[in-house]
Amino acid sequence: YFPLWEKGVHDVLQTHFRDLMLIFNAYCRSLLGSDTAEDATEMEMAEFYDFVEECGLQTKEVSFDVMTNMFIKANALNSNQAHEEKRIKRLGAGVKSKETSGGAADKDKTEAVVGTNDGSAATKDQELVLYEFLNMLIRISFQRANPTFGNFGNKRAIVHLPGCLTSMLEDEVLPRARKDTSAVFRETVMEELSVIAVLDNYRERLQAWYDKTTADDTKESDITDKLGFKQWMRVCDLQDLVGNWQCFRESEITGDPNCRTEYKWRFSMSQAKM
Repeated sequence: YFPLWEKGVHDVLQTHFRDLMLIFNAYCRSLLGSDTAEDATEMEMAEFYDFVEECGLQTKEVSFDVMTNMFIKANALNSNQAHEEKRIKRLGAGVKSKETSGGAADKDKTEAVVGTNDGSAATKDQELVLYEFLNMLIRISFQRANPTFGNFGNKRAIVHLPGCLTSMLEDEVLPRARKDTSAVFRETVMEELSVIAVLDNYRERLQAWYDKTTADDTKESDITDKLGFKQWMRVCDLQDLVGNWQCFRESEITGDPNCRTEYKWRFSMSQAKM
């Protein structure tokens, strides 16, 4: 049987899904956790901490430590690990000793669990994908609204879902959280006639540079004719694409006051990752 609040929660998430996806992408692609293209689609604990701090989700009764437990519970690939730990505790110290005496090789072994969309084996991780992030938001919203729920002697009236989720999203998360603006950039700046004209002017030289760069696979683990994430980061570093620059406007007219205009721009590794 499905809980009575499931449809309401679904409708709330559907209403705000586009914004929540942009928020999730913004924190996944932060400088803290994105070293590969795969990392840029998953939220690590450090990125989750940034999200909680910037949205002001902590309360006197619901600290970040409590939310850390929710992060772990929402991590679908760690659910089997949690069940296994509880099972071992119930078996007692004697059986536990027997089951955990596999040696260093077993200790370092990465366990496989089921749960991927394609039916293949997945491994336990400490990162959230989008649907796990949404799961966690639901948990946090209910806990913030009902901090004593489940405690012995609790007589507080329950603030039910989806009301508490709606309040947290509209009052705390949506107004304060960072959002990924790459799609907006493509729809606005990249559509400007002046930008299109510049790209057309340099198209042949850009294509020649791209072909030359992608043809060099000496430092790549995956042989491909496309520009990979790690290769792009190396290009930015080795070709001095990262830094701060400035220039002044020039004029053929002596004493032209417009020559005093200074232009500054910068490009960082964190921007390159996004």
